[in-house]
Amino acid sequence: MAYAKYECLETITKVHWPCYIAGDFNTPDIDWDNLCCLRDSGDKCLMDFAQANGFSQVLAKPTRLNNKLDIVLVNEPLTVHSVDVEPLSR
Repeated sequence: MAYAKYECLETITKVHWPCYIAGDFNTPDIDWDNLCCLRDSGDKCLMDFAQANGFSQVLAKPTRLNNKLDIVLVNEPLTVHSVDVEPLSR
């Protein structure tokens, strides 16, 4: 079951305060604006995890071309005032 790889994240969601999960998940098939997967892939597992545990994606802008590969999930979205995407400096 592909969902099993997110079970470790589920353990940190059993808290009584805001929980934030951020990182480069490399999930280009998730359309966070419409809460759907663009095709049947393993990316659906992360989307299902987020929905099942009350998380919202608060990153509004793409981080790589048209995709939101870097993800900021939070179970209390009102605790986030803004999230900015900065260009990678070399």
